[in-house]
Amino acid sequence: MEGILAIVDADFWNLEKTSIESSNILSTDTHDLETMILRSGSLDKVVKELVDSTRAKSLCKPIRILLLENALPIGYLRWINSPQKENLCLDFTGLNFENLIDQKTFIININRLIDAVKENSNDYSLDSTYIKSIISDLEKDKHDPWQVCSGHDIIQILSIGLNRNFGYRGGLVTLELLHKIIRLSYSYVDFQQTDLFKEMLKWEEANNPFKILLRFSLAT
Repeated sequence: MEGILAIVDADFWNLEKTSIESSNILSTDTHDLETMILRSGSLDKVVKELVDSTRAKSLCKPIRILLLENALPIGYLRWINSPQKENLCLDFTGLNFENLIDQKTFIININRLIDAVKENSNDYSLDSTYIKSIISDLEKDKHDPWQVCSGHDIIQILSIGLNRNFGYRGGLVTLELLHKIIRLSYSYVDFQQTDLFKEMLKWEEANNPFKILLRFSLAT
């Protein structure tokens, strides 16, 4: 239909080199909208505001790195589960990472992750050793973590860290609230730096007079 543009999460399209056939469909730069936001300076703003710097010093690596490293095995498992890979029909709905991440080291346990997904999917026949070998092979290829990881997974892991490892003691940060804070931290300037923004400009030029982007002007 004329004048309609759809924007979708890339998921694993960028990793799979999947091309979009319609000029009226655009995808996010990274795995999803949340990772686009987190990859920008928004994550640093949230960390600066909500993280107790004294407690964070006990961590072995910067929080941004730890979040990606913890989310990567989950992202790889999701990728393996996809139709482009093994198509395992695993169920990640409602999966809680609380017991999968070590309370002291803040590092995910892959064995617990696979077991939790098997239990969540009610599928105990899955060969854990085989799955771990595929994850290991994918890790060797050094894929861009922003393409592999789900933004929702990263935010859930950050929520656990804030409430348990390195957040202020003033109260719990709910997952829903954290999602809102992260969205609010994303500026229009951040968005202008993305490939998605540039592709939207091109779409507007090709579909005149339809406009979807805000224009700002200084008041005189």
